[in-house]
Amino acid sequence: MDGAGGKLETSDYMNRPKDTSDAWYNVFETLLRREVIEETSLTIRNIRYLTDLVFIRPDGIPTIVMSLFAYHESGEVKLCEDLTEHAWVSLEEARIMNLIDGIYEELEMLDKLLRGKIQKSEKRTDYFFFEATLFNPSTAFPS
Repeated sequence: MDGAGGKLETSDYMNRPKDTSDAWYNVFETLLRREVIEETSLTIRNIRYLTDLVFIRPDGIPTIVMSLFAYHESGEVKLCEDLTEHAWVSLEEARIMNLIDGIYEELEMLDKLLRGKIQKSEKRTDYFFFEATLFNPSTAFPS
């Protein structure tokens, strides 16, 4: 299981009016929506934070991985060329899958969060879990 990821592109904000005299708000959400569409053909809504973790890459660059979830808005899964498979599974089915270390625990966190917010009569199959890997460009590309 892998998550959506990518890099910030100037087109994610430069063609929009600034929200303050010097900056743009919600660029991260624009980036995530673009990446999910590019990689899966799905459109998403209501992006929410779940958790994050930090690790040091072998080349010494600190990296933060943000785990988020969003609701499926529209579209059928059509994977990009770089991705080969996907699966919609229950939490119990995910338990026996070969997942990246820590992903199952994050799915448990998400399940607990959603159980507290979703009524029993509602379907719980309309959310999409993904991760975005970010890094600090000032340490990745020293001047």
